[in-house]
Amino acid sequence: LEFGGDVSGNGNAKGIGRFGGFKAPAMGVRNDTWIEQTGTESSYAIPVTFGLGVKVALTKRWSLGTGVNYTLLQRTFSGVYTKVQDGETVTKLSSDVRNSIHYIGVPLNVYYDIVSGNHFRLYAYGGGTFEKGVKNSFRVKNAPEDIILSEKVKGVQRSAGAGLGVEFVVSKRFGIYLDPGFRYYFDCDQPVSIRTQQPFTMNFELGFRVDL
Repeated sequence: LEFGGDVSGNGNAKGIGRFGGFKAPAMGVRNDTWIEQTGTESSYAIPVTFGLGVKVALTKRWSLGTGVNYTLLQRTFSGVYTKVQDGETVTKLSSDVRNSIHYIGVPLNVYYDIVSGNHFRLYAYGGGTFEKGVKNSFRVKNAPEDIILSEKVKGVQRSAGAGLGVEFVVSKRFGIYLDPGFRYYFDCDQPVSIRTQQPFTMNFELGFRVDL
């Protein structure tokens, strides 16, 4: 069981041309709804990840780990929401927009125990993760009720990471671990997020391990 996050910051949204299905369509559209981002500045929330994993020993010091993760990426930007019906613009609203992208991922890591004691373990790890975006939603602030739009996420996000980890053995079969490290997100034509702006990040993973 794990909980993690990436350390990143705010800044310009690189790859804004990939905005997706909510970019303004061609002229002459009769029925459509879209959002255009005004400017390039975005405010990014810290990505949050939850997951379950399993670790299988290969030798005394080497082991292999995998599992399934859920990640939420969020950002806020200034945009214009437009709705066209029968060729007429019925709504044109300037507002802050909250963008949320939901990913399901499968990590594959190799672990090497540097120090392995009864109460403390120090190890190095490295590997990659494949993630599929399952939802990309946009919430436009509006009174009395917010406007919500969603679009599909094409392709798969690939990343590679490495770091050092430490585990504190609480009992014979239970431990608490912390895995700080670095991760690089490859350019996979994904929607704009903190990953497209800062593909190289430092991440922290905290979790519990149960030996079965």
